[in-house]
Amino acid sequence: MNWLNYHHLHYFWGTVREGGVSKVSVTLNLTQPIISKQIKLLEKQLGEALFEQ
Repeated sequence: MNWLNYHHLHYFWGTVREGGVSKVSVTLNLTQPIISKQIKLLEKQLGEALFEQ
């Protein structure tokens, strides 16, 4: 693992706290694809899935 991006962690934590990508996107005033992409990048960086679909 090289490094972790603060935004990746922030979006992940917000998604867990708010209970979903759609809810945190409203809270953070960002689009759902932006949040989802950042979480996918974090998952790739960690080598683990963080959420079950």
